[in-house]
Amino acid sequence: MTKAVGMVEVLGIPAVSAVADVMVKAARVTFVAYESIDIGYVTVIVRGDVAEVQTAVTAGIEAAKNIDS
Repeated sequence: MTKAVGMVEVLGIPAVSAVADVMVKAARVTFVAYESIDIGYVTVIVRGDVAEVQTAVTAGIEAAKNIDS
């Protein structure tokens, strides 16, 4: 199967935990890492099959929208 990498950028470490949790629970993906991009901005990185990564990223984006920063 084709593999993919998915990323969601969030503001703050608490948001990283919440978004990463939602992403790995929404689909069969592996949490790879989180990377600090700028002051306060962090990217959550996952990998897996293309369809699973798409599902995880969509779920992560929705979770990020619901976080009060």
